[in-house]
Amino acid sequence: MAKWLIGSALTLLLAAVFVRAGEDEDVKKARKATLEIAGLIEKGGKGAEEKALAVRKADIDLEPVMTAFKPRAKGGLGVGKPNAADGIELKLQNLASKGIAKMALEKEKGDLIKAAYVTLAIAEISLHYAPEKKGAKQWKQYAQDMKKATHDFIKAVNALDKDKVKKTAADITSACNSCHSDFK
Repeated sequence: MAKWLIGSALTLLLAAVFVRAGEDEDVKKARKATLEIAGLIEKGGKGAEEKALAVRKADIDLEPVMTAFKPRAKGGLGVGKPNAADGIELKLQNLASKGIAKMALEKEKGDLIKAAYVTLAIAEISLHYAPEKKGAKQWKQYAQDMKKATHDFIKAVNALDKDKVKKTAADITSACNSCHSDFK
């Protein structure tokens, strides 16, 4: 009986490892594509839409793509210095609720811009995951709202306008939350 239990436990452990390895592979592919698309968008956008469509055609679920928003410790790309709350999503939520001091904005400008291009890449990828039947129009509208708010966020960060940074961060999180509320 003990051998059977140990054997069963090992089988379950190996199965969990292999399932997790598959998830990690999709996350790695999604992360790589997201960063490539972010780079294309930063350079003017040429080829970004085609690359985003390729992610969809590669049969990668949207969830591994969205992982980029999580803290580094949870598989995300992170923003700024590594810490427990360094996720892009958390950073945008904090900016939306608390704002940012002018000196901190100056210091974090480069990191915020990088996070914004990742956000634009995810919005571009998300456009290709609209439901085929009910809700496609609304899904695409949320993704477009996310893109517009993120472009406005980039302008606000570049202008070092802390009030507009707070407002546009709120607009980004609002678009995300609305989509998640309707489609998750």
